[in-house]
Formats: sequence, structure tokens, C-alpha cells
Amino acid sequence: MADKLRYLLVLGVGCLLASCASSKHFVACSIDPNDKTIAMAAGSDVIFDLKNELRQRGWVIFSTSHRVTDKVSDDKLVTHSGNARYSLSYKWKRVDTNALTWQPMLNFNASLIDNSSGMEVLSYEAKLTDQDDCVEEFVGLIEQNTKH
Repeated sequence: MADKLRYLLVLGVGCLLASCASSKHFVACSIDPNDKTIAMAAGSDVIFDLKNELRQRGWVIFSTSHRVTDKVSDDKLVTHSGNARYSLSYKWKRVDTNALTWQPMLNFNASLIDNSSGMEVLSYEAKLTDQDDCVEEFVGLIEQNTKH
């Protein structure tokens, strides 16, 4: 009986830890504050909120109807961005459930690419329970790394 209890306790702690919110990012270089133009493919939910938040902070959105980037090599991307200085490549999906709140978890991965060089400027990965937190954190990173 004690082994079963121990097993259930370990299983419960493991499930709890697996459902915790987390995020990580890296920044390769600063973002130019004089050219706040960005190409983003159409999207709903998180992407709709992200576009609105960027517009409120002075970004001009160029909407693309297809994939924003094509990988050429490990360190260079070709973008389909029109006249935008930056492109945002992203994917998101709802996964898991937070064991404490029973809220759905959101996985969000994004790369901000400088179209003038084809280099990734900022990379972000998050597993969060609230899409507003995800949008605020990502846009906050963009703003923090915009050189003034």
C-alpha cells in the first residue's frame, strides 16, 4: 500500500510540474526604433491580440497571406515581407491543462527576423495559461530590446 501511495505522490508531483508555466528567450541584437514595420501572416486568437498590441505600441503591420519565412541555412532566412523591416514567424497551440487552475495551457513559439539581414533578432518560447500574459511578455521583450 505504501508503494502505491508513493507512486501516486510522485505521479501527482510530476503532473503538477509538467503543467507549470514557463518561458525562455534570446536576443541576438537590438531592434531599430525608427523602422517599426513588421510582416505577419494572418491568424486568430493569440495572433489577433498580438497584432493589436503591436499596433498600440506604434508598429505598422504588413499582413501576408502565406508563410512569412523560408529557411535557407541554419543562420539565414528568406522572408516574404513586402516593405516591412521585420517579419514574425510563429506557431502556437493549446496543449495540456494546468493542474492547479484547470485552465488550458498555451504553447507559443516566435522568431523576429530582420529582413535587411535575414537574421533572427529575437526568439521566444512560452508555455503559459493565459494568452494575454503570452502577448504582454512577448511584446514587452520586443519593446525592451528596441534601442532608443
